Amino acid sequence: MENQLHWADYVIMAGLLGISLAIGVYHSLTGGRQKTTSEFILANRKLMVIPTIMSMVMSYMSAIIIIGATGEIYEYGSMVLVWFVPGDFIGYTFLALVIIPWIYPLKLVSIFDYLQFRYNSKVVRYVGASIGILHAILYNGVAMFAPSIALESVTGLSVMVSLPVLAVVGTTYTALGGMRAVVWTDFFQGLVLIAGILAVQIKGLMLVGGFGGVIQEAEEHGRLIMDEVNPDPRIRNSALSLTLNAFMMDIFVKGFCQASVQRYSATQSLWAARKSVERWKTNIII
Repeated sequence: MENQLHWADYVIMAGLLGISLAIGVYHSLTGGRQKTTSEFILANRKLMVIPTIMSMVMSYMSAIIIIGATGEIYEYGSMVLVWFVPGDFIGYTFLALVIIPWIYPLKLVSIFDYLQFRYNSKVVRYVGASIGILHAILYNGVAMFAPSIALESVTGLSVMVSLPVLAVVGTTYTALGGMRAVVWTDFFQGLVLIAGILAVQIKGLMLVGGFGGVIQEAEEHGRLIMDEVNPDPRIRNSALSLTLNAFMMDIFVKGFCQASVQRYSATQSLWAARKSVERWKTNIII
């Protein structure tokens, strides 16, 4: 496959991976040097709001979303783009007002601890943890495989090379720097992601003649679909199904998944935890 990237592109990719590793090394040598469980897993519950917001966004803003959502909208129209928004706003508000004030005061290390507290059974906790681990393995496997395919398609770099590199880099900075390294790496990578998305959007707008050109292209190819309100569940996308889908995903993924619980539980206060979710509404814009 023909190489389509300039040498500068490879420098940027190497720099991205190198800076991520450097963040892990930095946090392994500063503060308490990750010598306690509290610091390694929960950053001593002193995470600030802004980096936590970005980290929570980046935890699920993977290639699955970037590639999958784009493909969904291109193939089936803009219903997802439009009707996920009200569902997300309702979901984030419910999280901030109900879920976070319920979970945060428990000072959980793992969401699966709650199962043991609630049902007074280690068996229930182990079953829940096993399901959570299986979910994480399956999700992260796909989330890593997707960008590896993208790299292969534009650079010719084999998946068998890029996949282990991504895995080793991610595992290394996490193992070295703990939760702080994860959050600040997410923050850095989030800025890079936003810059990349903006660059693509600006270039796309220039190619089609601005927002008017986008609307015209969407109308001509039948992609500007926003008014399907039929509640029939057999329809792929409708206003009701998409709004409910977004709401339920927010409650599960951002309220009860271990990655999210661990992050908002590591913030400095209940106020900070709630703000990290409320301001996560910026995820909709991104």
